Amino acid sequence: MSRTIANKITALCLVLFFGAALAGVTGGTAHAQAAATTNFSDAKLSSFIDAAKKIDGLIVDWNPKIAAAKTPEDKQKVMAEAEAEAIKAIEKTKGITVDEYRQIGEAARKDPALAARLDKMYQAR
Repeated sequence: MSRTIANKITALCLVLFFGAALAGVTGGTAHAQAAATTNFSDAKLSSFIDAAKKIDGLIVDWNPKIAAAKTPEDKQKVMAEAEAEAIKAIEKTKGITVDEYRQIGEAARKDPALAARLDKMYQAR
């Protein structure tokens, strides 16, 4: 089943929604850099898609666990575990760093043309 581009970008940018801990890991520079960097190479975008595919799989795995958490504390713990796994998945992807992943994700959320380009690349794989 195909998702809309907005939902796709939301899924691709899972790490952005976990926020605070990742900002600590990356030094908090990705947001500032995303505004300045909107021209990404095809190779960088390809690596983003590779990482996004991994993240998409993690979303499928982790959403039921997050939904099943009974308390806000449990939910926070499960989300932290999911975030750690997402970060590892990005770090293991050749050709992209966590900072770069966040930069591209943030840029795609602001730039419909970039989002459409990423969606096309994602669908082609």
